[in-house]
Amino acid sequence: MFRFMVRVLGLWCLAGGFAAAMIDGMKSIAASKVAMSTAADTWSELAPGSLAAVAAFVEGRLGEGVWAAMKSALTTLPTWVLLGVVGALLVAVALPVEDEALPPP
Repeated sequence: MFRFMVRVLGLWCLAGGFAAAMIDGMKSIAASKVAMSTAADTWSELAPGSLAAVAAFVEGRLGEGVWAAMKSALTTLPTWVLLGVVGALLVAVALPVEDEALPPP
């Protein structure tokens, strides 16, 4: 059941990454130049209060240096890259593992 939920979450992330890529593509066509929205921009547009709440949580639990590193590493990526990589990792983690110790029947 847990593996199913992780796989569903991964597929949702992949779908979100594909949608973000399409949005960035349409913005690029409309502007006649490459336009990519960062993960921080997208996050602040969708849920502006949660970004500050996550920042306060991470700074309170792990320290300011950890939040600064996370912010510079993750939030500067394009949204479609971040969602695509996270989704692919979640789907890969949730793949069933075949038992090689047993011979086939």
